[in-house]
Amino acid sequence: MKRGKCKGDGPEGSPTPVPANPRRREFVMHNKAPMWNENSQVYQLDFGGRVTQESAKNFQIEFRGKQVMQFGRIDGNAYTLDFQYPFSALQAFAVALANVTQRLK
Repeated sequence: MKRGKCKGDGPEGSPTPVPANPRRREFVMHNKAPMWNENSQVYQLDFGGRVTQESAKNFQIEFRGKQVMQFGRIDGNAYTLDFQYPFSALQAFAVALANVTQRLK
């Protein structure tokens, strides 16, 4: 990796400069679109039995056409969170928490 020079960059342990072109990985994901249920006249997502109550907070995220995260209400104030790569546990929890707190306003 190439290093750029910064003021004070020397052998005395001065700060290391930030690389000019750090490697970044970008993941483009999207919310899965719900399907229209003609019988009940509502939009629905299939949670495979993991989510048992309707809520505006329920969601699913897709990455490259594959579902990688789902979050939904299972009881009163209880929710379930399922995730896989490319999410870590911390990232998945942060997304779910942001979704819940955004809708509390």
